[in-house]
Amino acid sequence: MNFTKEQVQDIISRIELELGKRGIKKYDFYKESGVSSSLYSQWNTGKKQPTSKKLGEIANFLDVSLEYLIYGREEEKVSAEDKDVMELREELRRRPETKILFHASKNAPASAILEAAALIERYKEESKYK
Repeated sequence: MNFTKEQVQDIISRIELELGKRGIKKYDFYKESGVSSSLYSQWNTGKKQPTSKKLGEIANFLDVSLEYLIYGREEEKVSAEDKDVMELREELRRRPETKILFHASKNAPASAILEAAALIERYKEESKYK
């Protein structure tokens, strides 16, 4: 991935902002993140470009998303209910015997999917005793 000089400066600004928020000294950042002071300096002067791999390591170290680090966009917060729905949809999509349910649920609201999942679970329980 190639960045403009302005993008690199923005990335560095976000790194430094996050370091400041967390009270992390540059020395500790260099030591613990896997980015040497000379490499960081080369990014700052434009002699080298940060790689996606290094930025991913920094994002993990700072506990921020890579998208935030590169573009400054915060990750959308996903509610627990939405996560459940996404997991259900993924399960439906992967299993051959439930693909039709996946296609039917594609545009359904979260509440309808959760209700359908509850109905299926109830049906499975009732079927055990027949």
